[in-house]
Amino acid sequence: MEHKHSSKVPVGAIIISWIYFLASAILMLAGSLVIAGSKAVEGPLSNFAASFSQLALFSSNFLATSGIIMIVIGLLGIVLGIFLWRLKNWARITVVALAALSLLGSIRSIILGKYQVIGWMAVNVLIICYLLFLKSVKAAFK
Repeated sequence: MEHKHSSKVPVGAIIISWIYFLASAILMLAGSLVIAGSKAVEGPLSNFAASFSQLALFSSNFLATSGIIMIVIGLLGIVLGIFLWRLKNWARITVVALAALSLLGSIRSIILGKYQVIGWMAVNVLIICYLLFLKSVKAAFK
């Protein structure tokens, strides 16, 4: 198994990897809080009225499942960041694809009048341009 030397990793790839590490850690923490909160929802709702017991159970299960999904996505983000740092071309392509999808979502948000996404939109454009169009970066992943 070939391992590329870390001094040859482009600085931008390291920065993008750290963005993935940080975002994934935040997502996993949020997922853990959602799971913890899912139990807090069930009790008060089911105690409020018997008719709410099924709603409480559904809400609790939905939140717990959402939290688990957030943790899994966070773990996948960490794995993606690790392999981007290790200069795996599939990771570069995956990050570009995810940034493009995020960019499309940002465009939709701007159309709907949610302008707070402009910062992340700029980050995604930079990630796409950096990983897709810079010859030296593309060469590092070969």
